Amino acid sequence: MNLFIVESALQLLCAFEAIKKNEKPYILYIRLTGRGQNDKHLVSCANFLQLQFSTFILRPTSPQLDIVKNILIWLKLFSKKFETVYFGSYYSGILRLIRIITRHNNAVYLDDGLATLRAQDEIYLYPSKSVNWFTLFDIEPISGQAIEINNFYYLKKYINKNDNLYL
Repeated sequence: MNLFIVESALQLLCAFEAIKKNEKPYILYIRLTGRGQNDKHLVSCANFLQLQFSTFILRPTSPQLDIVKNILIWLKLFSKKFETVYFGSYYSGILRLIRIITRHNNAVYLDDGLATLRAQDEIYLYPSKSVNWFTLFDIEPISGQAIEINNFYYLKKYINKNDNLYL
């Protein structure tokens, strides 16, 4: 089983693509931020794509309170072992914490736009921080790094099939 944790619409679209490409059972969590329209867009997009998902909120200012509120989610994260965990943002402190506490065979970061390129540049400078990517960018891998190109094949196919619907 694979685990996906996303925080933005682009990350969710990449998660959709990886879910369809892998054809494995999955758990998808959408981290709500409580800021602007991001949460509304994420949930709307996940519903449009007919994804099964759960939401949680974990704010850097009160993580202990949020952990208590989301205790079932945290128990699931602690108790299961995942084949691959797909994280939405290389720079998210919350996702870094979740990466530490989850048991998994492989960790992959989903494309996060230009932040992906910036992160790869940092990884190039500090190779000990090597991570794997699922990205639309043609990135030169660093030794030991896996980069899977995302061409949004399944998203295009889904939208063409549902061309009377709008995202």
